[in-house]
Amino acid sequence: MTPTEPDDPTGLPRRNLVALVGAALALVAVVALVLAFGVARPPALTPLTEDPTPAPPGGVAWMGWGDGEECLHVASADGTARELRCPRDGGSEILGWDEDGITLLVRGPAQELIVVDPVTGEVEERRDLSEDREPRPPRSGDIDSRYEDGVLTVRHTDEDVVLWSVEAPENYRIDQGSTSPDGDWVVLLDGVGRLLLVPVDGSAAPRVWADTDSGWQVPVWEGTPVDDAAG
Repeated sequence: MTPTEPDDPTGLPRRNLVALVGAALALVAVVALVLAFGVARPPALTPLTEDPTPAPPGGVAWMGWGDGEECLHVASADGTARELRCPRDGGSEILGWDEDGITLLVRGPAQELIVVDPVTGEVEERRDLSEDREPRPPRSGDIDSRYEDGVLTVRHTDEDVVLWSVEAPENYRIDQGSTSPDGDWVVLLDGVGRLLLVPVDGSAAPRVWADTDSGWQVPVWEGTPVDDAAG
């Protein structure tokens, strides 16, 4: 006699419940795409976790939203990403990521610098601000994004090279980008909240490094020194 599957408290067989949940998640994803792009979809790209080589030289950090809070996120070179901490004492900007950790400028009642451990998320150090001038966050890379005749072209203006050229919906865009400290890679932030990793010579299509709703600050690479004014 074939054993029967245990039922869920809803009264539905577990197999049917799993199918319903999967269908609901698929519907949510389709609705999100329709709202953002109509019937068109953003360019399909392979996740870094599925195509891990060549790997970037280090991770990136960015500020995003988690449960209504501004939170620090990191993506590792292996393609995994996670929320590291959510400062509760004011908005924050990432100033750099060096051997000491990730340095944040916290804009609370009293502005201060904190250094966060990139593994544990714990505050390792608090620093006073320079009296001369406020430290500056790393600038966005020299990325130019243009759309013409159904094709999006993303160019690295410093290197004068096309990073990516792809057929895309007219409202698809690349918001900003940042070049790795070794000069070999660029991380891009696209209009649907994906961090894309692309070689600086444009020799391969981007891979999706992480998903984020960040848009106000360019992601900061591991190995990015903090402005001298922060010391």
